[in-house]
This record gives sequence, structure tokens and C-alpha cells, in this order.
Amino acid sequence: MWTRVVAALHGEVSAATWEAYRDAGQAVFDVLAENEEQRKAEVGEQSVGAVSGRVATWNALVLQLLGEALMDADYAADPKTVGFLPKVTAEQVGRVLTQVEPWLALARQGQADPSLDLTTTVHLPAVLPAWVKVEPCPPAHLAAMIAASARIAGYAEAALADAAADPRQAEHLPQLRQMWAEADTAGRYAEALLRPGASQELHEAIEDKLRRALEVWYRLGQLAADPRLHNQAARHDRTVLADPSTLPGGSGFDPWCLTAPNSRDKWRADPRARRAIDLLWAYDPAPAATLTIQAEIDAAFAAGDIVYARTRGGQPLGHYFCCPWGATYEVRRQVRIAGKRLAPHEQFVFDVSGEELAEGGKFIRRLVRGPFEPTKKIDYCDPEGGHDDDD
Repeated sequence: MWTRVVAALHGEVSAATWEAYRDAGQAVFDVLAENEEQRKAEVGEQSVGAVSGRVATWNALVLQLLGEALMDADYAADPKTVGFLPKVTAEQVGRVLTQVEPWLALARQGQADPSLDLTTTVHLPAVLPAWVKVEPCPPAHLAAMIAASARIAGYAEAALADAAADPRQAEHLPQLRQMWAEADTAGRYAEALLRPGASQELHEAIEDKLRRALEVWYRLGQLAADPRLHNQAARHDRTVLADPSTLPGGSGFDPWCLTAPNSRDKWRADPRARRAIDLLWAYDPAPAATLTIQAEIDAAFAAGDIVYARTRGGQPLGHYFCCPWGATYEVRRQVRIAGKRLAPHEQFVFDVSGEELAEGGKFIRRLVRGPFEPTKKIDYCDPEGGHDDDD
């Protein structure tokens, strides 16, 4: 009870959910050992499935180690609130640990299916989930990133040794070794810079170096596992603009274009929903900006970069609970939408609302990242009547 009181006073939230994810993610170490046994038993060239499985295992491993380090560092920094996390830490932990299981699933599939080729379904090499922006970065965050970098370095050294034994990696070894040196140097240098009482400017410099180190480690392990990824062309951001005819007043305007397609008929039949949609567009100060983001989403969906999100049980997750009740998506291949970099397995929804205008706020036009859970809650987001929630 005292821990809960102290945590509440500090504005911290329960870590119970992330503790569960952390425990489940321990399976990555079993998969890592199984991959090593499989590699030793292989005769001749490795199957594409085995290679894909190792790439997926590496990604799950880095994410698991980073999530663990973030939690452990916070607990060490504030032992009085073990089991609780600052909101910013909880958000970052959620971003990394929720992606461990999808990569583990792909790793298992690679072990079982010699023909599985991840490069046909996921853009590789993958990138880390976006970092939570907070200034100044909490010291516990920096300590966690240092700890994670140090642990990952050991695994990266082993991955580099495996690559050195692979004839297909011969021409790529100099690059891999350079990447290892870059990441290791950045991590060690950041650790040497971190000290009590460091200024915000120094914290920012340390954070930048640690982020770079972790991103290089993440990429290095993938390249060491699959030599084909060295030749993977850089993915260029897709440029998409809204068709002028789809703007309000245009011949192609559809007021329900932001709503999940499979739920539009239901909302069209709801008088309150029709009013909410009409008000949404009436209050939108820049509908072209709104529709441009939706066009980016539609283009990414058509390209297979994103798909409709599902629950952990495999059922369709459905739409967001707020007007305009947009579809929930899951990223399959790295993509940039609304200026945000989205990594494989992240869930997101496009949230558009004028609800805060009645209280002097701004019109909302943003991507909301998951993970999401099913709910029966409904919010009509009426800008003229404030919150209007139904269960």
C-alpha cells in the first residue's frame, strides 16, 4: 500500500502489464539457444528460413534487452516504487516489449519452415521503435540505455564471429566490424560522460550517442545474420498528396473517408454519429492536411506496408473508439506517415478531433500509437458539447 501511495505521489503507473510482457519475452533466450543448435546441425548452406529466423531472433533479443534495462534502471533509481514506472518510461517500455512477441513468432516460423523469407513480408533491416520524446531525458533512461548497449555488445560480438565464419559475409566483414566499433565506442563514450549533476545539454549529447549506438547494434545483428541485407536498397519516404476533388465541397468528397471501411454503414445509420462527422469537418481548419495524412495511410495499406490490426488472439481489433472511428493498423514494413517513422509490428490509429476547441484547445490531427485493447466505449467527440461517451 505504501509503495502505491509513493508511486501515486510521483505520478508513476503500474508496471504489471509490462512485467507480464517482460516475463513472456524471456522465451527469446530459448529461441537464441535453439538457433545455435540448428546452426551447428546444418550441413552446407543455411536455408532462407533459418536465416530469416535468426534475423527475427536478433530483433526480439535487442527489444527484450532494452525493455528489461529500462525497467531495471528505474527500479534501481527509485527502490521505493518497484513495480511502478514513470509514465514516459512505461510508454517507452511498451513500445519495445510489445514488439518482442511478433518477432519471436517469426523466429519460430523460420525454424519450422526452411522456405520462409522475411524480406518478402517485412522491410529489412528493421528499425527500432520511435523513441519517446521527453526533455530532459530521465537519468534512469540514460543508465538503462548504457546497460542495454553493454549487454547487446556481447551478443553482437558473437554475431560478428558467426558472420566471420560465413563465406557469404567475406566481402561485408570490414563494414560489420566498423559498425561494431562505432556502436561500442558511442556506448562507452556516453557512459564516461554520464555523471551526477550533468547539465541538460550534456544529457542530450549522451542520449544522442546512446540512441545511435542502439540503432547501430540493431542493424548490425540483422546484417550479420543475413548477408542479403547489405544490398537492401534504402527505403525512400512515400510522397502522397490529397486529391483536391476529395476535399469538402469537392465532387469526390466522402465525409466518412476517415472511418474504418467495415464500420461505415453502422455509423451512417447513427444520427449522433452523422452529426459528429458533420461537425468534425465543419471545425477542421485544414481539411487538406487531414486528407493528405489519410492518403498516406491508404497508400501504405495498398502497398502492404500496413494491415488492419489484430488482437494477440488473432481476432480483428476493429476501429478506434473516438469519432471518426478510424481503423486500427499494424505496421508490416517500415514506413513514414504524417512525418512519423513507424517500425514493423507497431499499432497505430489516425486520431482526428475538434473536441478540445470548446475548451480553447487545438484541432487534433495525429497518429496515436498502440498497443490497443478491445473496448465497448464510444466517444462522439462533439466539439460543441464536450465529451459525450457511451458504453
